[in-house]
Amino acid sequence: MNKSGDHFIKRYEVAAIAVCSLAWLLIAFNIPYMHDDWDWGLKDGIFHLVHADLNSRYMGNLFEVLMTRSVILKTLILGAGYSLIPFLSVYLHKVKDAGRGAAYLIVSILIFSLNHEMWSETYGWIAGAANFILVMPFLILWLYAVRGLYGQKCYVKIWQKILLFLLSFAMQLFLENIAITVSFISFLVLIHLLRRKSDNIIPAVVIFIGNLTGALICIFSGTVRELFGTGQAVEGYRRFVFGMSDPLIVKLSKSLGFFFSDCLPDVYHIWNAPAVISVIAVLTVYVLRSAKKRKALYAFALINVLICIYLSLSLTISTRRFYAVMGIVIFAVIIIEILLTDLKDKFFVLGIWIMAPLVISPMCILDNWGPRLFVTVFLLHIAMLSVLINNLEVKLSASMAKIIYIGIACVVIMRIALAVLIYAEIGSCTSRRMDQIQRARDGEVTQLYLEAYPHEIYLYKPDPKEPERVLYFKAFYGIPDNVNIITD
Repeated sequence: MNKSGDHFIKRYEVAAIAVCSLAWLLIAFNIPYMHDDWDWGLKDGIFHLVHADLNSRYMGNLFEVLMTRSVILKTLILGAGYSLIPFLSVYLHKVKDAGRGAAYLIVSILIFSLNHEMWSETYGWIAGAANFILVMPFLILWLYAVRGLYGQKCYVKIWQKILLFLLSFAMQLFLENIAITVSFISFLVLIHLLRRKSDNIIPAVVIFIGNLTGALICIFSGTVRELFGTGQAVEGYRRFVFGMSDPLIVKLSKSLGFFFSDCLPDVYHIWNAPAVISVIAVLTVYVLRSAKKRKALYAFALINVLICIYLSLSLTISTRRFYAVMGIVIFAVIIIEILLTDLKDKFFVLGIWIMAPLVISPMCILDNWGPRLFVTVFLLHIAMLSVLINNLEVKLSASMAKIIYIGIACVVIMRIALAVLIYAEIGSCTSRRMDQIQRARDGEVTQLYLEAYPHEIYLYKPDPKEPERVLYFKAFYGIPDNVNIITD
C-alpha cells in the first residue's frame, strides 16, 4: 500500500477508536442505577466491601462503590472499561498490519450485538459490569503478559515485576471462577517454563504468586466458608448442585453432569454463537490457505461451514443433551484445525480457545447462575478473533482497502448509532424520573409514579418491585418513608 493509503489507514484507525470510545462514554452516562446499585450506594455498600459478607470480589465491589456515588465516576470507569476491551484485544497484538482499524470495528460491532439477556446483566447494569466486564481489561493484559514469557528475556526491571504482580493480584479480586482458572493456568505455565529452562522463570513466578495470593483472598471468604459448611450461602442464593452428605464420587458425578448438560452448551450456543461463528469463519480462511495437508483441511473447511449453519439455527433446537454433544464436537474440531494450519501465534490462539470453557468450569458445582457468567467466554472469543484477524495477511490495493474499510465503518456506525439512541431515550426517561423523585423529596407528592423505561430489555430490574428493593431505592434517593412508589 502506498503512502496515501497508509495515511488513510492511520486516520481511519484514530477515527474508529474515537467514535467507539465516545459511544461507550455516552452509553455509560445514560445507564441508570438499578437493583443492587441502590444498596451498594449506601453505607451498606461500604460494609459489604470492607467485611466481604457477600463475597470477596474486592476490586469489583470497590468499582461498584465508587460508581454508585458519582455519575461522573460511573461514566468514566464504565466508559474506560468498555472502550479498553476491544482496544486491548486488537492493539496489544503487535503486528505490522494495516487491518487493525477494521479489526477494531468488527470486534466492536460484535460486542454491540451481544444477546439482550447477557447485555442487560453485564454491559447494561452497573453492578454486573463492575465484576463481569471490568475484569476483562485486566484479563487481556494478563494474557499478553503470559504470552511475553515465551519470547526473549523480558520483565527484567524491578518496576516491571511490581506491575506484573499488581496486575496478577488485582485481576483475581473480581470473580471466583476466573481466580481459580487463572491460578491453574499460571501454575501450568510456570511448570512448563521450568522444564524448558526458560530465561523468564522469575517473572513467571511473580505472576503465579500474584495470581495465587489474589485467588486465596477471593475464594476463601466468609461466604465460601458458609457455602462449604452448610451447602448454601447468601440466604440460599448460592447452593451446591449436590448434597453435603453425598459421597465424593456422587459429588463429582453431579458436578460434571451439570457442567456438560447446563454449562458447556451455553459456551457455544445462544449467548456466544455470533462470536464463535466469527472465529470459525476467519479460521476457515487459514484452513483454505494452509500450505500443508490440503485434502484434510478442505474437509475441515466444509465442517466449519456446517457448524456455522448449525449455530445460526441452534436456537430452534431445544435439546440440551444435543447442545452438549455439539459443544464437545466444536471444541475438538477447532483445536485440530488450529494445530493443522499455518497460523502464527498458534499456541496463543489455542490457549485462549481452551481457556474459554475452562473459565466457567469452577461454577459447575453451583446451581444458580445467569447469562452474565458467559460474557467472559464471549469476550475471550472476541480476543481470539482479534488475534486471528490481525494475523490474516491480505494484500489489497489502496482503493480496494478504502472501499472495504468504509463499508465496514458504515455498518458499524449504524449499529453504534442505534445503541447510542436507545440509551439516550433511557437517559431521558431517567431525567423525568429524577424530576418526580425530587418532587417526592420536597414533600410535594406522596404517590411517586415511576415511568416505565423504554427498551427495558437492555436493563436489569430497573424498578423497585420487592419490598426490600423499595427500601433501598428510597434510601438511595432520599425519598421519605411515607411516599408510596408506583411502577408499571
